[in-house]
Amino acid sequence: MRKVPAREDEHIADSIDADKRAGALDRRTFLASAGKASLALGAATGLLGAGARPAAAKTATTMGFDHPYNFVTYVSDIQRWGTVYANAHGLKALYTSDNGKLDAQIANLETWIAQGVPAICCFPIEPTAIERVAAKARAKGIVWVSYAAHIKNQDSSVVFGNTESGRLLATAAADFINKVHGGKAEIIRLTLPDGGELGRERDKAVDATLAELAPGVKVVASQKSIDAGSGLQITTSVLAAHPNVKAVVAINDDGALGAYRAFLDRGHAANDPEIFIGGQDGARQALELIKQGTMYRASSALAVRDLAAAVVQHPIDVANGGSKEDAKVPVRLLTHDDTALLDEYIAQLSPDK
Repeated sequence: MRKVPAREDEHIADSIDADKRAGALDRRTFLASAGKASLALGAATGLLGAGARPAAAKTATTMGFDHPYNFVTYVSDIQRWGTVYANAHGLKALYTSDNGKLDAQIANLETWIAQGVPAICCFPIEPTAIERVAAKARAKGIVWVSYAAHIKNQDSSVVFGNTESGRLLATAAADFINKVHGGKAEIIRLTLPDGGELGRERDKAVDATLAELAPGVKVVASQKSIDAGSGLQITTSVLAAHPNVKAVVAINDDGALGAYRAFLDRGHAANDPEIFIGGQDGARQALELIKQGTMYRASSALAVRDLAAAVVQHPIDVANGGSKEDAKVPVRLLTHDDTALLDEYIAQLSPDK
C-alpha cells in the first residue's frame, strides 16, 4: 500500500493562492509502504508505488470526486484543495452535491457514467447500492476508486487508516479518563449515520480500545451524528438525563463540535478540566479549540492538502495505467502539545464562517 507521509517540515501560508502554491504542490512526496521508494505527485510522473511501472503518456485528465456529505466543512476543503491541485497540474476535478442522500448520490454518479468521466473517486454512502453503480461504470471502461472504503467493484482505493484513527482518539480519551477520573466515567459516543467501512472500522476501533484501556467507562448514549447541529441536539438531550457525562468520543469533528457547544450551554467552562471531547478528521474549529487548551482535547487529523492531492491524482493515474495499489494518507492524533503541527494543519483549512 502506498503511503502519503504527513508533512512535518513545510510551513503553509495562511492565504490560498493557486498560482503561488503550484510549486509547493509539485514537491508533494509519497513513500512506498516499505518506506524505501519515493513517489512524486508531479504532472509528468503521477503517483507510482514501489515496483510499479510508470504510467504511459497521460490520456485521462479529468476525474470526479463524489462525497455524499458535501455539507461537511472538511469535505468542502478537500474539494477546494482538489481544485487547486488539479489546476496546478493541468487536470480537471468534478464534484457532486449529494447532501447526504443515497438517491442523489446514485443519480449524480449515473450522470458521470453517461458523460463518460474517465475516473471516479467515490465514498459509498450505502455500499450495497453503490456496488451496482460501480459495476456499471467499470463495464464502460471507467476507473472506479473508492474513498475511505473498499468495495467489490473497484480498481483501487484512497484510504486513511480508519482503524488507526479510531484507536488514536480512543487511546487519548482512555488516558484522560484514567488520569482524571480513575478509569470510570459516563461517556457519549457519536457515530456515522450510514454504516460503511469508514464508520464500522472507526467505531469498532474506538469501542475495542476503550474496552481494553478504560474498561470502567460506561457508554450512556451512542447516537448517529456527523454535523454540529445534530451533535448539539443529541448531547443536550443526553446531558439532561445524564448530567455527569465526562467525555464525548465522536466519529468526526463536526459532530463533536456540536457536543462542545452543548457543554458550554450547560454552564461548563470552555477549559473544564473534567471534560474530554474529541473527534476525527481535523476540522479547523476543532484544531483551534485544541490549540487554545479547551475541553475539546484531541482530533485524529488528516492533512487535507495531501488527502485532496491523492483524491485527484490517484484515480487519474490508475486510469492511465498506473499502479492499482491503494493510496494511503496517514492520520495523526493532534493534541494541545502539538503546536507546530496544529498551526500547519489549521493553515490548510477554510476560515470559520
